[in-house]
Amino acid sequence: MGRVPVLPGADDVRRCSGRRVILLMIRRWVAVLALAVSAQAVGDVSIPRAAHRHRADLEQYARRYFGPEAQVSRLAAQVHQESAWNEAARSPVGAENITQFMPSTRKWIIQKYPTELGGVDYRSGKWALHAQAIYMRDLMSQVRIADTDCDRWAFALRGYNGGLGYIHTEQKRAERPGNAESVAVQCYRSAAACRENREYPIRIMQRIEPAYIQAGWGGSLCK
Repeated sequence: MGRVPVLPGADDVRRCSGRRVILLMIRRWVAVLALAVSAQAVGDVSIPRAAHRHRADLEQYARRYFGPEAQVSRLAAQVHQESAWNEAARSPVGAENITQFMPSTRKWIIQKYPTELGGVDYRSGKWALHAQAIYMRDLMSQVRIADTDCDRWAFALRGYNGGLGYIHTEQKRAERPGNAESVAVQCYRSAAACRENREYPIRIMQRIEPAYIQAGWGGSLCK
């Protein structure tokens, strides 16, 4: 968090007219309030202790597959959203581990990347983070149209959550196929599935990721 603004002191008062002092005070109190609101929004997300145990592995794989400027906080926020870093997490439909891979997806990605992911215990958090980084890199590369890097991330995250094929179809229907918001309204699945899939990247990039960035995990927010 940045330095909290200081209210005008005696020197300020002597140099300024009464009206100017009041204006200065208002501006600085607005800045204080903005900082407080921002801190509250970030404070709503608590980074689990388990996240710190996995941080080194996440950073290693993020930079291996996305380079030195990898969006580490975004990948961390995705894990946070998927399982809150709980290796024992299992969804009602069978998704497992901290990155919530379905058994069919796990088998597919091991077959596609046997050197990287084969011969390793897929129940470990280390394997899950390695698979997440590879899968997200693949999804990012398969996004055909994106106006910005943030749009590309939004499409890839939605693909991770519900399948990239749906996103490609939605893009064909959208007036602005490279804009994530324009494409999202073209969702043609059930209302519940569309709502979950549309909100998935929003929760990750706008609500959870700022907490990890503030905690120093690295990356940059989408504007």
